Amino acid sequence: DMLEGKVTFGDDKVFDIQVLGTYSQNEKSWLWAWANNQSGIPEKFLQTSQAVKALGEIYKIDDLIAPKMKADTDPGVYFATIASVMAKESCYLPLDFKGLTVYVTITSEEVESKVRTEPALLCSHFSYVAANYNFPHKYSLYFYLKNKGYEIDLPGNNIIAKKGEDQILGIFDLKGRLMKITNSKITVQA
Repeated sequence: DMLEGKVTFGDDKVFDIQVLGTYSQNEKSWLWAWANNQSGIPEKFLQTSQAVKALGEIYKIDDLIAPKMKADTDPGVYFATIASVMAKESCYLPLDFKGLTVYVTITSEEVESKVRTEPALLCSHFSYVAANYNFPHKYSLYFYLKNKGYEIDLPGNNIIAKKGEDQILGIFDLKGRLMKITNSKITVQA
């Protein structure tokens, strides 16, 4: 319910949302929620979307400040990952709604209590996203792992992330594209 700023699961799980944006498969386009004047989304449910726009204005990132953009593939997962990490939201959800995929973020103690941060799962999730979407892998992995509480080292063109006894290694080509990600403990020299 975008007008009430809620998403409901089953009969009793209701969470407050921030509306981030929509992807139309028919139009092959992404529309930021802050630019969506037709839906009448109340301003208080657009704060995360507006924060992403402000970040885009500061760093002059066209994809974050263009109200609408053509995209052959849905960029929502990429934008929602950036938004949820930047705004310290618990998670994001893609919701199907009248031919659109609506991306929302949620902040909830209940969701936070169930967050799974096992290195193998983080590697699997990031590998899936990297294989299916075009985005800057190296920087995204850096911020994704920072958000998960990892300490980051950048030897050479790689990322070594450590959290307690856990370690994740990301190996990238010269253009910053992911070549390999593993949670095996490997020593890398710069």
